[in-house]
Amino acid sequence: MKKADVTSPLFDVYSWVGNSCLALWPLFFVKFLFLILQYATLFICLGLLFGPFITRNGPRIAEGLEHPKDFDWTPMLSDWVATLTDPGWIGICIAVVLLYITWWCLLSGLEDGGVFGTFQGYFRDGTRFTWRAFFENAFRFVFPMVWLQFYLSLWFLGAAFAWALVALVAVGLLALTGFNLAVGIATAVVLGVPFVIFWILFCLGFVVFAYLCKAFLIQGESPVKAMVKAYSKFKADGWRVGIGLSVAFITYIAVCLGLKMVFGLLSLVPLVGLLFSLLDMLTGCALAIFIMVYLSGLSVAYLQDEAGA
Repeated sequence: MKKADVTSPLFDVYSWVGNSCLALWPLFFVKFLFLILQYATLFICLGLLFGPFITRNGPRIAEGLEHPKDFDWTPMLSDWVATLTDPGWIGICIAVVLLYITWWCLLSGLEDGGVFGTFQGYFRDGTRFTWRAFFENAFRFVFPMVWLQFYLSLWFLGAAFAWALVALVAVGLLALTGFNLAVGIATAVVLGVPFVIFWILFCLGFVVFAYLCKAFLIQGESPVKAMVKAYSKFKADGWRVGIGLSVAFITYIAVCLGLKMVFGLLSLVPLVGLLFSLLDMLTGCALAIFIMVYLSGLSVAYLQDEAGA
């Protein structure tokens, strides 16, 4: 297999990774299967938590929807509040949430290990996709991937906690001014604009940085060392890798927004509007699966110079 020169122009690397994704097309199917497992389990958990309430109030809900103006929702709301405040239900809810998070992390770890391992084998020696090789990589890297998820989540929680402290300080200062309207508006502008810009840039960088961390993990690095190396690689050579990953992700976001606007307008057309709404949903799912597989391949490709490719 011909190796790629990851120092070549940006779109040459994109094209090479795209062709590699086509050669490893079963990965798209694998990604789809794992998404089904994750979201099917989510619906099962929601059914366990809220199924009894819906079963008890099903006929009343249907009657209320048929006659919303004349229907008395008070008994149902009382039952809803009683359900949410019941200690037994709260305990079951906590247990179900913890089980689902564990299930989601394990599935995600298995999937990432298999996908990134498949790309590494293909880039290194041209190994094609096989179910056996996929699950060998999946089970080999599942727990390192789970630990990496944990460490990355600390970054996200740390950023959220820092902004929460800023918000508390702002509220304290407003309290000292007696919650003056002018001061409140000024504070909202001064903090609101940086808040929005920060989270847009942070989420964008965080997503692509996480993919690069997983690529280093597949090379045998520990989760912490993978994060350190990923940061160095991300900003090396004038941020070449960081820009390459970010441009790919931004392009995906732009395409999604553009298609959503087009399908949103077409969904207003009588008779065929429902068809375009369905097409919008299917296209969004397909693009999400594509970008997740593509960014995995692009991240591994950018490390080929370090792997001696």
